[in-house]
Amino acid sequence: MSLPKIRLAFIILIIGMFVALVRQKPFERMLWKRYYSLVFTQFFFYPAIIAIGVLYRLSSNPARPLPPVNPFANLTLDVLFGMSLVSGVFWVCRMSGLRWFAFCLIFLQQILLFGALFVAGMSITGDRL
Repeated sequence: MSLPKIRLAFIILIIGMFVALVRQKPFERMLWKRYYSLVFTQFFFYPAIIAIGVLYRLSSNPARPLPPVNPFANLTLDVLFGMSLVSGVFWVCRMSGLRWFAFCLIFLQQILLFGALFVAGMSITGDRL
């Protein structure tokens, strides 16, 4: 199974990151501040999302109807998704001088989080592909 649109997005964003690094030269011009490394805290959402999917999973049995979705798990996934978007916007706005690089990096992280949200959502609803 091929995912050409996601692959294309990855390629465009990785090229965008390299172009931004070459053009903006953050380490040569001393644009990189110490707290910019906190942009990678975005990856902490990934294990949290997967943990919700594991802790509140529904076992799907084709012989029985699916039980209702746990509202707490559903709300938690929605809140984590919203927090990751707000955090991403915050870091793009905060990294002045490196916004193109920050945008590409955050968008790559969001694509990975969308995959985690997809898997966790299937787990808490009991739906399978």
